[in-house]
Amino acid sequence: MVDPRAKGRVALLVLALVGLPCQAVLGQAQIAPADALFVVLDVAVDETAQTAAQARERAVLAGQRVAYDRMIARLTMPADRPRVPAADDAAIQALVLGIEIAEERTSPVRYLARLTVRFQPAGVRQRLGAAGVSMVEIPGAPVLVLPILRMAGTTVLWEDPNLWRAAWNAAPATTGLVPFVLPLGDVADTGDIGAEQALAEDVDRLKAIAQRYGAGSVLVAEAAVDVDPATQEMTLSISTVSHLGDAAPATIQSLPVVDEAALPAAMTHAVARLQAEIEDSWKTAHLVLPGDDQRLTVNVPLEGLADWLEVRRRLSAVPLLRRSTLMALSQREAQLDLGFVGNAQQLRTALAQRRLELTGEGEIWTLRLADRVPTSAPAVPPAQAAPPAQADEPPQE
Repeated sequence: MVDPRAKGRVALLVLALVGLPCQAVLGQAQIAPADALFVVLDVAVDETAQTAAQARERAVLAGQRVAYDRMIARLTMPADRPRVPAADDAAIQALVLGIEIAEERTSPVRYLARLTVRFQPAGVRQRLGAAGVSMVEIPGAPVLVLPILRMAGTTVLWEDPNLWRAAWNAAPATTGLVPFVLPLGDVADTGDIGAEQALAEDVDRLKAIAQRYGAGSVLVAEAAVDVDPATQEMTLSISTVSHLGDAAPATIQSLPVVDEAALPAAMTHAVARLQAEIEDSWKTAHLVLPGDDQRLTVNVPLEGLADWLEVRRRLSAVPLLRRSTLMALSQREAQLDLGFVGNAQQLRTALAQRRLELTGEGEIWTLRLADRVPTSAPAVPPAQAAPPAQADEPPQE
């Protein structure tokens, strides 16, 4: 409940999204599989018809349409969506790879369930690429949210009541492009960091809690409840100091609040808008045009067969990678020809999510396991030419 003395302007300030070094937290981050952006979860369906079988058929078709629309919204920018070709039920069905059904309930004339719909990545890419519509293929690393409330002379993060934390906790799932994680607020969390330490951007403490939750960055969000005695008006304003990785800062202008009773709803709306801004900023920085393939030759230092097998395994999960062809191989080094979409920086980001480090410029590039510390090694013979055109392809859709 809001303190009765806090009648006036409500200023909501998102202080900082502190981007942590990738190598500090990505080792434990719950990065989605390469095709995760083409999977839509928890689609509720409820249809009636003359028979249960007809109701089920209608429900599946309706669920596929909803899932398709959600996927397109996840992958593309709003300004580009009018150029996405219209899709009827048959066109959508052709793109569906599989459907999982849960919580199924039926009556003689009604069908209810929750669907998970998996789409064919190659088919979706082809459809968008043919229309010249760019899409995002790199999911963001999880963002850990620390919601701090300043009200009635107190600053709280873990303590109750915290309306701002409650708004984040009640927020529905986003598109799945950038996962948002709210800490439990248990003893480990309170030991890692407090409100003032978070506001001061104590990097060591932010890293500590991010590592425990497997997050790629931390969003330090502050809501401040203030009194404006001159106007007695309430407003809700949001701004961000920094943002996720290389994405642009998110900004939300002032929102009107009718009275204190409307504050929780206003905060809930602010959470949704902030999440959307963060996702769109990530999307803008990582858009690629399907079919616009690039090539890059990389040298891969190896300490043995296990390294080579691990590199292959991690490459198979990189979303932007279309192929990897082995050009040369020795005991200490492999040379690969990589085919990918996007630019080198986008590829570097996608590789980093799989704990692969890409360095270099021009025509000299090195790819190594990010959890291997480079050591000086004795001179070894250069890599010998591999058998002709042996391809190490990522799994095909």
